[in-house]
Amino acid sequence: MRNWLVLFLLISNCGHAQWQWPQPIVKGGLQDLGGLFTQPLKNPKKAAIYFGIGSSVIYGVSRLDEPINDWMVRQETTSLNQIEHYGLRPFGGGAYALTTMGSMFLIGQLSKNDFLVESSTVAAESFVIASLLVRIPKHLAHRSRPYHQLGSNNYTGPLAGQNSVAEMIQFIKKHDYTSFPSGHTTAAFAIASSIAYVAKKHNQPKWVAITAYSIAGLVGVSRIYSGDHWASDVVAGATFSIFVSQYLSKNHHWQINSFQ
Repeated sequence: MRNWLVLFLLISNCGHAQWQWPQPIVKGGLQDLGGLFTQPLKNPKKAAIYFGIGSSVIYGVSRLDEPINDWMVRQETTSLNQIEHYGLRPFGGGAYALTTMGSMFLIGQLSKNDFLVESSTVAAESFVIASLLVRIPKHLAHRSRPYHQLGSNNYTGPLAGQNSVAEMIQFIKKHDYTSFPSGHTTAAFAIASSIAYVAKKHNQPKWVAITAYSIAGLVGVSRIYSGDHWASDVVAGATFSIFVSQYLSKNHHWQINSFQ
């Protein structure tokens, strides 16, 4: 996570001829983070409706978790395994994601392309914040993964009633029991949703948004295929990250730097 934050700050400031302390970026990022928590309070009714719809969809999908997992297992082939491991899995991780966004930013700066500059910086912020926040429900739910073979309803976190301090510390230590929501899917959709929003703002072709969401969707499917997540984990991660990235795309509080 430290490497993600460092690269994000570099992306946001490399437009200056000399390095400047990134206080405006940090301050703006904290404002954005605070806004995420206060936004539902501004319109509680609307927030409740969205939360209800999202929760209902996730619950509905969770009823199909085990059949979907069983079907995915039957589709396994050597070729698909290689595609999942080398082609799709890395897109939900920090190295591929921030390297891609950093490249987009530099190309945008050199070519004076406002879309590439804005989409890469907003996507980087969405990626970092969503990836940080998703750790909270992961540890609160503490859900086992499909390959643990404990069933789809095995939740042992504080939300399941085990909420002593000692137990919470033990939960956090057991990183492997963090299936819900999917972190890779959260990261992929945070980036895709940001790019899609900025693409529409800059009147980019529709295929830009379609491509971004398609890649994110394939990352989500690959997490189910690999046995790392249940389908409801993936839906929850996508839902959560789209909310985060859409808010940040509309309300980020820091300015985008450019070469002088």
